[in-house]
Amino acid sequence: MASYMVWRSSIYSTLFVGYFLYYLNRKSFSFLMPYVIEEEGMNKSELGAITSSISLAYTISKFASGILSDKLSARVMFSTGLMIASLLVLQFTSFNTMNAFMIIMFLNGLAQGGGWPGCSKILKKWFLPSELGLWWSVLSTSANLAGVLGPICLAVVAKDYGWRGAMNAGAILGIVWAVVSFLMIKNSPEDVGLQTLTDKDSQNNKVGPAKVQSSATTRDIIASPFLWIVSILFLLNAHISYGIMDWGQLFLIQEVGFDNTVGSAFMSSYSIGAIVGSIASGYVTDKLIARASKQSKGSPRFIWFLIMEAVNLLFIHMFRTEVNLETSQVFLLLISFVMGVCQYSCFSVYGVVAIENAPAHLSGTSHAFAGMACNVGVLLAGFPLTYLAEMYNWGVVLMYLEIMSLASVFLLIVTRNADARIGKSAKKLE
Repeated sequence: MASYMVWRSSIYSTLFVGYFLYYLNRKSFSFLMPYVIEEEGMNKSELGAITSSISLAYTISKFASGILSDKLSARVMFSTGLMIASLLVLQFTSFNTMNAFMIIMFLNGLAQGGGWPGCSKILKKWFLPSELGLWWSVLSTSANLAGVLGPICLAVVAKDYGWRGAMNAGAILGIVWAVVSFLMIKNSPEDVGLQTLTDKDSQNNKVGPAKVQSSATTRDIIASPFLWIVSILFLLNAHISYGIMDWGQLFLIQEVGFDNTVGSAFMSSYSIGAIVGSIASGYVTDKLIARASKQSKGSPRFIWFLIMEAVNLLFIHMFRTEVNLETSQVFLLLISFVMGVCQYSCFSVYGVVAIENAPAHLSGTSHAFAGMACNVGVLLAGFPLTYLAEMYNWGVVLMYLEIMSLASVFLLIVTRNADARIGKSAKKLE
C-alpha cells in the first residue's frame, strides 16, 4: 500500500507540472500579445488569426488523441506531446512572417492534443472511482494556475528579453519536463508490479485486481444516449464559461464604462473562483458517488451540476441587469467569483462523467467525444459572440448566454435519472 501511494503521488505531481507547462506553451502567445503588438506592430485580425489556428488544431487533435489513447501508451503520448509542442514554440520565435506564425501555431495545437487525454487515462488507472473526481479536478486547476501565473511571469521576462525570449523560456521548461515525464510516469500500477486498487480493497488496506470485462465497441460508445447528454451539457457549459471569461471584462469596460483595472480584477476573481469550484466539485461529487446506491441508474454527480448551473443562471442574470458604474466593486468581484465557482464546478467534472461510465478499454474514446463537444463550445464562444456584439451589444451577448444557461438547467432536470451506462454491453464480473 505504501509503494502504491508513493508511486501515485510522484506520477500525479509530474502530471500537474506537465499540464501546467502544456497550457503555458499553448497560451504564451496570448499572454504576451501587448508585447507582440509593441514589438511587431500586428493588428487585431492578425493576432486573431494566429490564436484561431491553434484553437482549431487543438480541437481536432484532442479528439483524435482521445481515441488513440485507447490504443497507445498514455505515458508516451503525454511526454511526446509536451516535447513537440515546446520545440514548436522555439521554432515559432525564430520566424517573422504571418504565414509561418500560423503554420507553426497550428502544428503546436496538433501536438497539444496529447496532453489531457493522456492525463485522463493515467488518472483512471491510478485513482479509485470514489476519488477520481477530486483528483481530476485538482489536476485541471494546473491550467487555471498557469492562467494566473503565466501572464505575470512571462511579462517579467519579456521586459528584459522581449516576447520571443519569454516564449522561449516557457518552451525550455517544457522540453526539460517532457523528459522528466517520460521517466517518471507509469501507465498503470501493473507497470511497476502493483495490482489495481479497488474501493473495496482500499477500505481493507488491501490491493486486488479490478475485474471488469466488456464487449462494447466504439459504435456502442458513440450511440450511447447518455454520452450525447453529457456532451451537449459540456458544450453548453464551455460555451458559457469561455463567453464570460473572454468577453465579460469587455462588457464592463466598453458598455458599463469601468476602466481596465476593474476588468483585470474581474478576470482575476473569476480565475480564483474557477480554482475553488474545480476542487470543491471534485470533492463533493466524489462523496455523492461513494454514497450512491448500486441500484441508481443516473449519475450521482448530476445533482451537484444542477445546483451549480441554477446558481450560475442567477448570477449571469445579476451580472447583466444589476451592474453599472455605481455598483460596488466588492459586489462585482463577488459576482465574478461565484460565476467562476459555478461554471468550473461543471466544466472540470463533465469529463469525469464521460470517462467513468464507459468501459475501461474505450474510456479514451468516450472522453474524446465529450471533449470534442467542449472544444466546439469554446470555438463558438469566439467569433460568433463577437459578431453578435458588433450587431447589437455586449448586453445582448450576456442575454444569449443567460438563455444557454437556462437550457443547461432544463436539460439537467429532464435527464437527471437517465441511464448513465455508456456502452451498455459492459458487464462487471462478481
